[in-house]
Amino acid sequence: MQAYLAHMLGLPGLTPDLARELTDLSTQMANINQQAAAQGRRLTPEEQRDVDVLSATILARIAAQKPVHWTQKVDTIQSMMMLSMFKSAERNIIGNSLFMATDTGKDFLAAGIDRVLSVFTGSKSIPLPQFGAMLEGAKRGFKESAYDIAHDIDTSTLDVGYSIERGEVFKSKFGKMAMRLFKYKMVLPDRVAQGMAYESYLRGLMKMNGITNVADVTQDMIDAAILHSQVKTFTDDNIYSRTFGNLREVLNNFYRAEYWKSGRQNTVKWGLGSTLVKSPRVPGALLARSVEFSPISLLQAIGTLVKPALEAK
Repeated sequence: MQAYLAHMLGLPGLTPDLARELTDLSTQMANINQQAAAQGRRLTPEEQRDVDVLSATILARIAAQKPVHWTQKVDTIQSMMMLSMFKSAERNIIGNSLFMATDTGKDFLAAGIDRVLSVFTGSKSIPLPQFGAMLEGAKRGFKESAYDIAHDIDTSTLDVGYSIERGEVFKSKFGKMAMRLFKYKMVLPDRVAQGMAYESYLRGLMKMNGITNVADVTQDMIDAAILHSQVKTFTDDNIYSRTFGNLREVLNNFYRAEYWKSGRQNTVKWGLGSTLVKSPRVPGALLARSVEFSPISLLQAIGTLVKPALEAK
């Protein structure tokens, strides 16, 4: 059984202690889910957090056993060196704060217009920002991020966009300490901003739909809140970030025959692409926001409205 697990997980070796630990963690996670299912309810936020931590711990334990390609280490070191100055952290925190303030004002204006239009449409689509929920989300984001970093796990839905791998990159104590310091400086503020945006949007949706119990929140509402928080922190997945990401990958691997023979599955993490297109997600998100506030977006909106009428003909 141990050999089978080692083969399935792609580990060079699976010790009895590690196998036992993974089994215990999986059992704890299954027990939480089974208890909620037996009571015919969804997981509470506290239970979901426990499940997330257990799941992330399992993934971290597995990742720690796998060899790390040297290109991945070089790519990570390059990212850390580029963002190691305290000015980077200051700009990150100040930028998040200013954008959150101005965007909240915009959300209030948009929600106000939506309320006026709802008189004619009969429905509301934009929730009002919730300041109490923002504070709650900031506290949760800080607490969860600090815990994750201290324990070398990642339970977030946030792709920070700094070209930092989620798995363990460095095995030495110095390397792990450097990675933790980097994440405290750059990742933690983004998790706080994401938590603020997520809680505000979700609580706004609950209030708009007359929901008072978190257990009654639908998965669609949760997904919408996650996407909203990613958009607010410029980490959402869009066509521009995917294009930049694909360009980075191709530039890193274009000279490797095994890359093309494997259908672009056999990749290395560092090369020309890492130098020219260091962090594709954030620039892609910025470009997406620019397009949204341009005449191009207006034409797209008009096209969306006109399309049903054209198709009916």
